[in-house]
Amino acid sequence: MFGFIAKHYTESNWSDATLLLYFIIVTVACICGRMSQRGKVVVFTTTYHVYRPKNRVNYIVIAISFLILVFFSAFRDVGVDVPMYKSIFLDSTSRYADTYGIEPGFLILNKVLRIFGVSADFAIAFFSVATLWFIFKSILHYADQLNIGISVLAVCCLYYFPSFNMMRMYFAASIMLYGFRWLLEDNLRKYLCYFFIASLIHYSAVIFLPVAMGILMFQYSEKIFFLLFSLGGILSFKVVSYLSSISIIARYDHYLADGVADGGLGIMHWVINIPLFALYLYASKKLNKSVYLSALLVLTLFELLIGLLSYQIVIFGRSLVYFNVLFVIIIPILLKRLSKMRVSYHKMISSCYVLYLLFRFYIYLSEYLYLDGIMPYKLNFV
Repeated sequence: MFGFIAKHYTESNWSDATLLLYFIIVTVACICGRMSQRGKVVVFTTTYHVYRPKNRVNYIVIAISFLILVFFSAFRDVGVDVPMYKSIFLDSTSRYADTYGIEPGFLILNKVLRIFGVSADFAIAFFSVATLWFIFKSILHYADQLNIGISVLAVCCLYYFPSFNMMRMYFAASIMLYGFRWLLEDNLRKYLCYFFIASLIHYSAVIFLPVAMGILMFQYSEKIFFLLFSLGGILSFKVVSYLSSISIIARYDHYLADGVADGGLGIMHWVINIPLFALYLYASKKLNKSVYLSALLVLTLFELLIGLLSYQIVIFGRSLVYFNVLFVIIIPILLKRLSKMRVSYHKMISSCYVLYLLFRFYIYLSEYLYLDGIMPYKLNFV
């Protein structure tokens, strides 16, 4: 039935039921996300004493979407890295920092959890809940500016299932996603606080510092941004061989031997970025200049650059997860603005974006699902 995915599996570790379960999880979560956002409610604004419409969010329905995703993430007994995370919890000492390069922030959180006498399974559940909480909190912050159903679909297609395995990195990415709102709202101090916290959870979060600087620079001067980005891109390729020898990066070299070096898709990495550039060109003609348009272009350029660098530095490919803010927040906001302006073909553009997300999900299922070790699915209390 699912031959395009089963090619990487043997009969002993393949499960039609698991794949069907994953499709059901995505479908129900997205439907609940869409149903949570129905109708308008009039909100009073004190500044000019006028009324403006705002999307009404049914928090009970969105909670169902959240809890469905939380349940199958928190109580999972699958994922290649999960046994390692349980070992870290049981022995949260500097040995892991010295030997495996585990970040101090993650070790401290595990030590705090151990103080309360909880189990390793509870620790896994804690990080799962925290990851999804930051993601849904970010979506709800912009509830009146985007389509929640599309944002939840982006989470399911790009975030959710890989987080079953790379728990630490996706936890850091969710913190960065939540902190990104402060960058968009021009509060650099608060953004840097979340950036610092995320970096203590996983060092790869540092990749987002130049991205933030790029967005701010683009807002200030597009010409200066393109000049610095071009010079930085050339310099990056020049020093890539040096960076690969640094211990913080070299510790990921074993992924190269396992065939997951680029975390990317070869020529497909170019293909999946073309629609993003096309959306920017179209939206920039129809919408007024905004930080969201700037973020769309800057994030896409950096994602393309880092995807290319990932052919030589393994960790760069994995760090592309931080760019999912583009799909969860930025693009849904721009699509909503296009629809409000009654731009021609806006429904077709939104439909194309949904197909784009499903295509990315297909790539994950067909090429990376087997690497994460989440098939067949198992609950830890069964």
